[in-house]
Amino acid sequence: MLKHQLYSLQIGRALAAIAVVSHHAANASQFFYKGMEGNYLQLFHLGYFGVDYFFVLSGFIIAHSTRSLPMNKKGARGYLLSRALRIYVPYLPISIVMIAMLSLLPSVSMAAREGFSIMGSLFLLPSNSPTAVTVAWTLQYEVIFYLLFGICFFWLRNPRFIYVWLVPILALSFFPLPRWAYFLVGTANIKFLLGVMICSIYHTQKLYSFRYLLAASGIILVIISALFSLYSDAAPVIHLLTGVGFAFFILGVAHIERDIDFSRCRWLLLLGSASYAIYLVHGPAISVLARFSSLVPNGYIAFTLFVILSCGMGVFYYQWVEKPLLAAAKRYFIQE
Repeated sequence: MLKHQLYSLQIGRALAAIAVVSHHAANASQFFYKGMEGNYLQLFHLGYFGVDYFFVLSGFIIAHSTRSLPMNKKGARGYLLSRALRIYVPYLPISIVMIAMLSLLPSVSMAAREGFSIMGSLFLLPSNSPTAVTVAWTLQYEVIFYLLFGICFFWLRNPRFIYVWLVPILALSFFPLPRWAYFLVGTANIKFLLGVMICSIYHTQKLYSFRYLLAASGIILVIISALFSLYSDAAPVIHLLTGVGFAFFILGVAHIERDIDFSRCRWLLLLGSASYAIYLVHGPAISVLARFSSLVPNGYIAFTLFVILSCGMGVFYYQWVEKPLLAAAKRYFIQE
């Protein structure tokens, strides 16, 4: 019997969040400690591949969680509300604070945030300008995917129509496009489609016997793409290869969950539940913590503190802000 909640993927979400935090912590450490060089931090820079995991996982989770929803107006309303609340309720407080901070103290961010888009920052609409929250560009991709999947599932009543999205993505992949257009037809969207695809395969159980081979193959592909990234500038191809690797891994591990009880990994499950909060909070947290770099003797200690404290702040935000706000919003907007 297939599980509705997959603890293994929640653990993967925790590890991906830590990887992304490590990437930005390595950037901050090298920025404030100019002498830091070498392969040690270079490995942590590979943490940006965690975003590829999140994209593939989003496709899988959305396809997995909507299978039991009715294809009618009530189901569509519930889907749109749940997705909107899940994204915007934890995000908006961080975005509003960052907009205010960047307006008053532009230097608070290490990244170039000049001329950020207010509409893009608040509503995650595709824009030619950056967002106030550095990582919000990934959420702009997510919003587009949720809308298109919802149209295919509830209006066209066939989630397989989402694969038609590949046509404009592949047709326009060789042309220079304005920044906002990449959120609609950029090759990064293929990773969402990979997630939807492996969800369909997961529910057929056809590859169950190959679960360990799939997981191992996925890890090998991710390692290969990571090695390529150290010596190549072909970022889109590398990230697609990483997406395929994570797709194999997620499919394999989802099946492996029938053999292993992942629910005992409580700390990782907590970090997985708090992964969105960690993802949102870690950028501003590292920016603020880095201003106290003069109190830390070297960059390696600073890097460690950036990772630990950012994750801790993310868990705090999840427990004391995200959960209460989401519960209140659901009571108000979703009436059973």
